[in-house]
Amino acid sequence: MQSIGIVLRTLLGVPLFLYIPGYILDRLWLEEGIAVRGIERHITRIVASVLLVGWLAFLMAEIGVFGYWLLAGCVLALAVPGLLLLHRRGRLPRFERLAAPPSGIVAGRSPARTALGGMRARLAALRFDHLLLGIALLFGLLVARPFEVIRGGLDAGVYANTGVAIARTGSIVQHDPIVADIGRRAAAGDDLARQIETNILGVQSAKRNIATRVRAAGFFISGGELAQGRVVPQFFHLWPVWIAIFVSMLGPTAGLIATGAFGTLGVVLLGLLGRRIAGGQAGLLGALFLALMTPQVWFSRMSTSEAQAQALTLAGLWAFTHFADATARRERIWWGVLVGGACGGLALTRIDSFWVVGPALALLLYVALTHRWHIGYTVLALTLGALLVHTALHTLLIARAYFFDTGYARFQDYALTIRLSLPFLTPELQDRFMNRWGSKYQDPWRLWIELGAIGVGVLLLAAIWRWPRPLLVLERWLQRRRRWLLTGGALALGGMAIYGYLIRPEILTAETLRHPFAPTNWLRLQGYVGAPIEPPIDKYCQPGEPCKETLYIALANMVRLGWYLSPLGVALGTIGWLLLWHRLDRHSWFFVVIATIYALFYIRSLYGTSDQTYIYILRRYVPLVYPAFALGMAYALAQIGGWRPGAGVEGSRRVRLARAGLCALLTAALLLFFVVTGRTVYAHVEYAGVLRQIEALGEQVRDQDIVLIRGGGVDEVAVRNTSELIAAPLTYVYGRNALPVKGYAPAKYPTALADQVTRWRGEGRRVYLLLAASGSDMLFPGYGLRSLDTWTLRLNEFQQLADQKPKISYINEVPFHLYELVPADAADQPRSFTYDDTGAQVAGFYRSEQIGQEPQRTAWTDGIAVLRLPTTAQGRSLALFLAGGKRPQALGAARVCIDIVAEPSPYPDGGVAQPAAPGVPWRELSCTALLETISEVQVELPHLGTDSAVLIRVRSTPWIPAATPPDLGMPQSQDARRLGVRFAGATISP
Repeated sequence: MQSIGIVLRTLLGVPLFLYIPGYILDRLWLEEGIAVRGIERHITRIVASVLLVGWLAFLMAEIGVFGYWLLAGCVLALAVPGLLLLHRRGRLPRFERLAAPPSGIVAGRSPARTALGGMRARLAALRFDHLLLGIALLFGLLVARPFEVIRGGLDAGVYANTGVAIARTGSIVQHDPIVADIGRRAAAGDDLARQIETNILGVQSAKRNIATRVRAAGFFISGGELAQGRVVPQFFHLWPVWIAIFVSMLGPTAGLIATGAFGTLGVVLLGLLGRRIAGGQAGLLGALFLALMTPQVWFSRMSTSEAQAQALTLAGLWAFTHFADATARRERIWWGVLVGGACGGLALTRIDSFWVVGPALALLLYVALTHRWHIGYTVLALTLGALLVHTALHTLLIARAYFFDTGYARFQDYALTIRLSLPFLTPELQDRFMNRWGSKYQDPWRLWIELGAIGVGVLLLAAIWRWPRPLLVLERWLQRRRRWLLTGGALALGGMAIYGYLIRPEILTAETLRHPFAPTNWLRLQGYVGAPIEPPIDKYCQPGEPCKETLYIALANMVRLGWYLSPLGVALGTIGWLLLWHRLDRHSWFFVVIATIYALFYIRSLYGTSDQTYIYILRRYVPLVYPAFALGMAYALAQIGGWRPGAGVEGSRRVRLARAGLCALLTAALLLFFVVTGRTVYAHVEYAGVLRQIEALGEQVRDQDIVLIRGGGVDEVAVRNTSELIAAPLTYVYGRNALPVKGYAPAKYPTALADQVTRWRGEGRRVYLLLAASGSDMLFPGYGLRSLDTWTLRLNEFQQLADQKPKISYINEVPFHLYELVPADAADQPRSFTYDDTGAQVAGFYRSEQIGQEPQRTAWTDGIAVLRLPTTAQGRSLALFLAGGKRPQALGAARVCIDIVAEPSPYPDGGVAQPAAPGVPWRELSCTALLETISEVQVELPHLGTDSAVLIRVRSTPWIPAATPPDLGMPQSQDARRLGVRFAGATISP
């Protein structure tokens, strides 16, 4: 029954949301004689529908009433009058019976001639529209399986979880009663609630952020809104609304195909844009190259906003080529609306939309100053202005924290921006903006200087508008020297490309060029196709001076951009782009200028960090840089082949064959590179099956219950962040109350934790703990654990490499154990513990793994691991099953010491795992050497005379495989963890 509902919603929603509104507007507004034809007309209708329906759904989600049937009803309410009006005008399509074909008996053209003419017409239609449709279908097959990136802690996961939450609740803003209750109690002065607030909801500095609490990664609570339970997802929200539209039709898994739909639209729009500015052959080749590029496929399956940003950007630039040609009033209005709507939609999608919106506003200003204004510019300005106003309102009312926290540094660059920001900041941030050392706010003259500069600028613009002759004279002077200026500009850009690709990365050193096939140099040269690139940090960073090494990663940005283009692709793309610059015209200038500025900025400044990996970091290039290179490559090949828009190949037969052969050879080489290097991405589905896994976990708890999540590794970052994998999807996709415990040392607050559990249980809620490795560093006096299930999150991931091109995928397993918190007298009293009994792992345990072909899973320690045993363990024998693990012979055998102490409550500062934990009187029980394989270590546990649990410390000397020379003939390990011993289990016996 559910499947039938999905089919019906899809059959209604796809045409209703993606085609019918644009069709009606097109038929009502455009006259038959001036409408675009073929596939371009259908894309026009799709773009118009996307702009209208997306804005309408966005408005609904802002006010909290989004829903599939409400959206469908509103669209139908707009569509039905339009269809009736079309019917009255006789402009609906008529399906009449076709007349019989001529028989040749009556007078007229012969059947052979008629058939020949029809064949020519059909072949002419296939030359572009059908080939572009075929490319779109090919790309659609590549992206038909969306990535299930709903895990928390990733931008893509935030977008996906927000979209599903909008589809489920109808609102962008999520109101959380659990958060509100904690917030109200904390605001009323309840110290226990304040401790719960900081441990469960996390803390962000009030001197740096408006959003001072975090419900889950990417879901923020602004200062002063905790008592309301108001949770606002990160980013701007037009893209999550489109995810919500698809999810409401297809469900959470299939609904993520929204990314692929917009990626496909981007491919088609590049083909149409390419035909408009470079000819049909270049348009088709550009679309094909883009469709096969690994980043295009990846980000058309990954649920970030790049695919929509690309589609909206290319839609606006393509519509502008028609706007530049339009002469009729209706045409100008139509294309002006599409250009303004696409640019304004981009502003509602991304915070960096200024790369497109800025040039559009500059164009409007220039047209106004030169008195070339017409109705099309009026409509463009009104449409864009209205959407920018909507963006401003959305920012201030919903996305305020994201906007100001992201622009924290930039808003302090000027005294005017500081003053304009102050009304929207928290008191702590206002004080920071005004009173920090060096603040522009404190300079009494700075504001007047800035206002004076703006005033002079406004007066200058008013003077130019009143007396435009000097500007027009300058324009004519530039026009007369247009050829030389464009040639000079192309040469300058070519020099920058050579510098950015061949010189700036410092790969091609004199030594490398003299001996290119020496092993070290050959590996260095492979940096151009994906091998690690070592930035020349030593050249720029002096010993003893502060140096941010990640800044120098940017030196090889153009090389990393070219990993997915090939050196041939970079060369052809650059040459083609320079030719487009040299031959700039009214169709191409807007696209070429914007793409050039966009590429120069990000190629120069984009740099990675330890948290950003490839392919993911290349997302900045997807909206415009990779499409521009695809079209540049295609245009260069079209020039090599001798093709001219509207004409065939020029020259003698021998020349034509040579040019066609070279063009075919280069095209085949590029396509082969794209397919061979991208095949692993084509076949891969990131996090395949993860939605079903989390759904199965969600089925074990009720809607009103509480799930506290913690653990994941030996350090505080891993313990805090691993819980985010599950918290957001379990909460926002499946409607459970999943709360990651983010506090650095929650065991310092046992009374607060126990009090909160008592409150929740008093409300009829069950409280569960979902614990990963080292996640049991919490105390709940009066409560104990009842084991329910071992659950492993299996993530099918592509390589996440920070310094080289990834190429393979693997399964990343994160084991968890689900417990229920129950009164102490009803809790389990286990006598044996395995590597996945995380309720006993206080600190120092990595998540369990199966090494090589060994049948036994184990969990490494980091040198000091703390295991919690029940009170009944006192006076008994403890068998620990440990292994030294495979170690280089130079290290010798592993040695382990076992210590014991009664568990303190609360824990002291710094926890209990430190070698000299303050106030924790550890008693050594034994020390012994370990074998490489698992062996039993037997210790006798004394009576400690306490009713608390017993802590056992497994202490050993850690080593780091990546920093330890391997045995002779063995490869160097890449494992950078601190490893102690391997823990397989423990058993308590009389």
